[in-house]
Amino acid sequence: MTSNILQSSTMSIPMKTNARPSFIETRNKSTDSDSTLTKPLLDTKVDTVKSVVTCPCPDDYHDVTGLVHCVVNCTSSKLITMKMQHSNGDVTNLLTAKRGKLFSKTRYIISTCSELLPPIASLKEIESNFVQHTYALEVDNDVAVAYILYVVPKIQCNYFCTRNEPRRAEVALYEDPTHSSSKEGVRTTSTQLHLFQEVCRQRLLGPRRLSVPSDVYSPTVLQSVAPKAKQNGRYGLDFHGRGRSASRRNMQLLVSNKDDDATIVLQMAKWDDKIYHVDFKAPLTPLQAFGWALAQIDLK
Repeated sequence: MTSNILQSSTMSIPMKTNARPSFIETRNKSTDSDSTLTKPLLDTKVDTVKSVVTCPCPDDYHDVTGLVHCVVNCTSSKLITMKMQHSNGDVTNLLTAKRGKLFSKTRYIISTCSELLPPIASLKEIESNFVQHTYALEVDNDVAVAYILYVVPKIQCNYFCTRNEPRRAEVALYEDPTHSSSKEGVRTTSTQLHLFQEVCRQRLLGPRRLSVPSDVYSPTVLQSVAPKAKQNGRYGLDFHGRGRSASRRNMQLLVSNKDDDATIVLQMAKWDDKIYHVDFKAPLTPLQAFGWALAQIDLK
């Protein structure tokens, strides 16, 4: 029995490459000279980019999935890209990632699609062994905005040395109180961010689970949906036409600590060789969704 996951539908979403200019690539309309890209303008561009890729998308949800549609392209050996697919077929460049140094804990360095701007985040591997892998998505000054925990089934000692079940995942998200409607939004950003990191680190050192209740602070935690076993021995999930190839990286996640919301908020499905559809909705930001996708790609 393999752990590859495949959906049943094959409906595709139309794409028009570079049909819409990326907001990240927008230049000063008043002049064509590169010399006018002074520091104040660069700071404005940095703030604009960060506000877009680090905030939940307010709209552009597709009718079929109810999610924001993105495509992650890994065909280049040097660069992984993430683009948003709009309902009208336009595509917006969002983020890029470069591989970290060999044997480094920093697995990927994440940047915007503009060469003028510095990296905005990194994906780091905290722990790795035969059955568990942990990643942290960090932004400025090594501040984590997401922790990603994988539980990988043990290898069965048979003739084929296979894993009988698919891997499971938990993702703890930091929600900026200025964008959150929860009661915890009254806390300051620095206080809530500190609590998020402390609680997650304690859980990773203790029960090794992110979805353990806490009286002090309970971050939003996503858990992977258990796929259903089919008669042919494969596992299946319904991606509503967003995937067409079997892969261990095919996965869906939902919010585990909110009883009133059992809908899928994040999914990754293989579309072609080294091309994946990564779809998400609030409370996730594009940066958090891309970080999770990079962890999926890094975990073989």
